[in-house]
Formats: sequence, structure tokens, C-alpha cells
Amino acid sequence: MGQRRDSVVRDFQRKAGIEPATGGALKVLRRMQEAALDVIRIVELEVSGIRDGDGYWGGACGLEDIDDLPRLLNEYEVECKKQSGELEENPKADRDGDANEDASSL
Repeated sequence: MGQRRDSVVRDFQRKAGIEPATGGALKVLRRMQEAALDVIRIVELEVSGIRDGDGYWGGACGLEDIDDLPRLLNEYEVECKKQSGELEENPKADRDGDANEDASSL
């Protein structure tokens, strides 16, 4: 039954022009998903007042994880442009660990 359903879903996606995320874009989306879930967990603690059990954070405020979401969104847009061919990868930047020059214009 699972194979039949998967076949039907793939056929529908093909006909509708739906292309699931793959490669680097999929990896970034998974990281975005984890960051969003972390924010939800932290907000739940904030709402309940639990935090570390004494009403205070025992270190850095956990809400700082929210800063990851805009960065991850930018990475996702770059990956999508790479996959579509709108953005060429810069091999030198990849070796040096520098940001892709084209990506900085986003």
C-alpha cells in the first residue's frame, strides 16, 4: 500500500509541477525546522514561567535562537538559487570558507 501511495503522490507532484526540496536546500530547511522547534520550546517555558525552575535563565537567554531563523532563510534562498542555476557556486569561497560573493548581494 505504501508503494502505491508514494507512486500516486509522485505522479500528482509531477503533473502539478511540485518539486520537493533536495540537496542543500533540504538540509537548510531541516535546520530551520529545528530552530523553529527550539523557539517554540523556549516560548513554552517563557509562557509557563518555568525557565530554569527559579524564574531566571541560567546563562544566555534562550530566545537568542530566534536570530538563527533570518540567517537560515538567507541560506535557503541561496541554495534555491544555486539549484535553479541563478547563482553560480564559487569554488574558491567554498575552499576558503568565505561567503559566496554573489550570495552577499541578497
